[in-house]
Amino acid sequence: MAGKTLTTATVEANSLTARGDGSSADGKITLNCSQNSHGVKIQSPAHSAGQSYTLILPTSVGSANQVLASNGSSTNQLSWIDAAETKPTVANVAQTIAPDTATTISITGTNFVSIPQVEFIKTDGSVVVANTISFTNATTLSVNVTLALGNYYVRVENPDGNAGRSTNNIITSSTAPTFSTAAGSLGTIAGNFQVQLQRLQVHLIQQ
Repeated sequence: MAGKTLTTATVEANSLTARGDGSSADGKITLNCSQNSHGVKIQSPAHSAGQSYTLILPTSVGSANQVLASNGSSTNQLSWIDAAETKPTVANVAQTIAPDTATTISITGTNFVSIPQVEFIKTDGSVVVANTISFTNATTLSVNVTLALGNYYVRVENPDGNAGRSTNNIITSSTAPTFSTAAGSLGTIAGNFQVQLQRLQVHLIQQ
């Protein structure tokens, strides 16, 4: 068959071999375009590699953003895997905790995988690792941490190495009291009053 051309032919065999030339040219198969002006070659590794293996195509077409992956054996069943990285995200939900006290807080976000690493990055660059981490689901972690005074970003790293960090320093370790209330009116006080804040105490002085 050397030098022969098959036109719209079917070769009834369960194996075809594209041989090398016995010198330096490795065996290859060329798949041309419809006009035979361009082509893609599938070629054997060089003789010096000493490789013999089989590539078995998957049983389905796969889906968007997937690539073929080897199973690492010489009889190689290829499979589709996701090529795009799925990184966790950390929601910018501000929280304040007492300093130097082991405290359990909820970290929310997306794409958490059991069980990730959680780090608290202080604004000066120092890093504190969580004491314990409990995986609730892909959007919630229960994390116990002991932090010195300061403000901290939160970084979550999944077991596959993909990681995400909060955009803001969302954890404050402080002894200062906080006050919050639902939106709306706090009510009214009859009379003419002036409000003064003295040492975090509210005084109403009638005028």
